[in-house]
Amino acid sequence: MANFKDIRTIEFYKNKNTFTGSANDFNYRISTDSENFKVEIWKGYLCYNKSEILNQELFSLSEDGFKQIPVWLQEQSKII
Repeated sequence: MANFKDIRTIEFYKNKNTFTGSANDFNYRISTDSENFKVEIWKGYLCYNKSEILNQELFSLSEDGFKQIPVWLQEQSKII
């Protein structure tokens, strides 16, 4: 089972930083705009720019939204 708890802190994203991570060939990218987290996922060993995004989700740029991200990633890693 993949561990998606180590996705930085909410302050990291509020400073407009982007984070990419992976669990085997399940990959994800977390970015933000002024209102939302955007989480995108893809499979395989290619980088974000060379991959087909299989799914994406927006979460509120809040503590509650941030807490939903690892839960969603865990669910997606079982499906994809």
